[in-house]
Amino acid sequence: AAGAAPAYRIDGREGPDHDPLFTVSVKVGQFAPAIGSGRSKREAEQAAAAALLLREGVWLNEGSAA
Repeated sequence: AAGAAPAYRIDGREGPDHDPLFTVSVKVGQFAPAIGSGRSKREAEQAAAAALLLREGVWLNEGSAA
């Protein structure tokens, strides 16, 4: 998956216009998709990316890299 670009997909949007909650999935290379949510599309994308990196052991924990 090194060098593979992430593919993000918006899976859902809930809540009122002034306080939405987005659910996004991300797929990178051969890794299984990961899901994240947030109050903006960008926040949801970042949460999904972090979930994938943590699950795959690429990113050990908040603030550190493998």
